[in-house]
Amino acid sequence: MNTKEGFFKSPFSPSFIKWSNSSIPEIGTSKGNGSAMRVSPVAYLFNSLEKVQLEAKRSAIPTHNSIEAIKGAESLATTIFLARQKLPKDEIKKYITSHYGYNLELNLENLQNTNIFDGTCETTVPQAIFIFLNSNSFEDSIRKAISIGGDTDTIACMTGSISEAYYFIPKILRQQALDLLPQEFKKILLKAYLSIGKDSSLLKEERIK
Repeated sequence: MNTKEGFFKSPFSPSFIKWSNSSIPEIGTSKGNGSAMRVSPVAYLFNSLEKVQLEAKRSAIPTHNSIEAIKGAESLATTIFLARQKLPKDEIKKYITSHYGYNLELNLENLQNTNIFDGTCETTVPQAIFIFLNSNSFEDSIRKAISIGGDTDTIACMTGSISEAYYFIPKILRQQALDLLPQEFKKILLKAYLSIGKDSSLLKEERIK
């Protein structure tokens, strides 16, 4: 059996499908973390923090025009951008805390024991940033993100998008992920990486010591 066939039969949520099929030119007001989960390309497509923040906000508005969802998208894109600059983690933490008001003084063990599913930006974006700040490698960040449960896939997605910018993805993990993607998705991904000058990160392993 080819497990890759039909892997993405339902890539969008019911509410997103309803919004996209609507004949009314309404603006979605979701508070969900989809706005932050999908924002990572913005942090690479622009080379100033102000532009990244503006475009992150604009990317959220069509479907997630709510204060928390816009803040989630903007703060995550900002974290990724600062990670791209290899800013020290304590400075990244200070910036995000002061500009977005998130509590990043969380406790990993407490999250592992008590976290429950919550798909809002208000809950999951601080968790994702916290996990990154308390990781020591790309793989470590993903393992810790999964370990806290809750909206696991989205938290790991957001944490991973920051960690990729800061640590880069180890070659073995990168290749395993590429092997699971349908060919058409892989072509899009490789084209996107080339367009932002990240081809070298797909060809060799790099890591911050």
